[in-house]
Amino acid sequence: MKNRNSQRDTSKKPKKGRKLKQTRNKNLTMELFREAAKRIVSHKGVSALRINSLQKEAGKSKSLIYSYFGGISGVLREVLETNDVWLSYYSKLREILSKRYDDHGKDLVITMLKQHLHKFSDDKLAQEVSLLELTSKDDTVLKELSESREFLGDRIFHISEEYFSKGTVSIRMVLALLIGGINYMVLHANSNGSTLCGLNIHTSSDFDLMGKTLEQIISWAYEKSA
Repeated sequence: MKNRNSQRDTSKKPKKGRKLKQTRNKNLTMELFREAAKRIVSHKGVSALRINSLQKEAGKSKSLIYSYFGGISGVLREVLETNDVWLSYYSKLREILSKRYDDHGKDLVITMLKQHLHKFSDDKLAQEVSLLELTSKDDTVLKELSESREFLGDRIFHISEEYFSKGTVSIRMVLALLIGGINYMVLHANSNGSTLCGLNIHTSSDFDLMGKTLEQIISWAYEKSA
C-alpha cells in the first residue's frame, strides 16, 4: 500500500511541474513581447508596431502573438496600460480610497502631478501616445485607454470633490489645465528645442521650478476653497 501510494504521488509531480513551467514560460514570453513592443514604439512610433516587426524584435513565433494577445492590438493595449502613469494607480486604488485624508487629498494630488511630470518628461512612449491621442481619430485602443484613465480619475476625485463642492474653484478644471500644460511644455521642448515663456523644461532649474509651481497652484486651489 505504502509503495503504491508513493508511486502514485511521484507520478503526479511531473505533471504539476510541467504545468508550472509552461505558465512561467508563457509569462516570460509575454513580457518579452511587451518589452520588444515598447522598444519599437519608443524608437519608431506606434505605426511601426506590426506583427512582422514584433516577431523580428522579440525573436519568437508570430503564432504566439495571436495566442497570448489576440493580435497586435492586444499587445499595444497591454503596453499602453502597463506604461501609463495614471493607470499604474489601479493596483493601489482600493488602498488609496480606503485612507482617511485630513488634507482632503491635497498631498495625493501634488504627488500624482509630480509623478506625471517626471514620467512624461522621460518616457518617449508616453509622449508618442499623447500625440496619437490628438491626431488619431476613432482608434479603439486609444479610446479605451482614455476611458480607463477617466474612470480612475473619477474615483480619485471623490476624495476631494466634497471639499471643493461649496467653493468657487473647480479642482477638475485646475488639474485638466495643469496636466495639459505639462504635456504641452514637454512636447513643445522636444519638437523644436525652443523655450515657452522663456522657460526650458529640459534645464534642471526650470524643471524644478515647474514642480514647485504645480505645488503652489494646488495649494492655492485648496486655500481658496477653505
